[in-house]
Amino acid sequence: MIKAQSGSNYLDWAAQGLQCSDCTPYLEGQIHYEKSLNLFSMGVRQVSSFLDEPRWWSKGVSALKQAEESISRALVCLERGCAQERMMIVLRFMTNLLTASAPNLDDIYVCISISSSFSCFIMNPTVRGI
Repeated sequence: MIKAQSGSNYLDWAAQGLQCSDCTPYLEGQIHYEKSLNLFSMGVRQVSSFLDEPRWWSKGVSALKQAEESISRALVCLERGCAQERMMIVLRFMTNLLTASAPNLDDIYVCISISSSFSCFIMNPTVRGI
């Protein structure tokens, strides 16, 4: 039911599915896999689409941080070497680039909202965490 679905409603369905007594380890891995993809896409969409609204920036950052946790859970459950595991490894790398490389994502938001572009983020090594 959650496969290929996106949005916050499907996160609720994923949580309900994980609590079912007949949820097998395989199904748990698949749910975490789809949940991770959903959270990542929601986070990127919210951060990139609503730069003028701090509320959406915060929601996007929160979704990306939740994606990190869901990716870790998926990697525990998924079969070693399967396509989904490889995809989660790539997604973990991308999520880490977006979150861990910028210790304070609010600094980036302030920079973007002031300049209306990414130029101060790109040009300022202290904001980039370098």
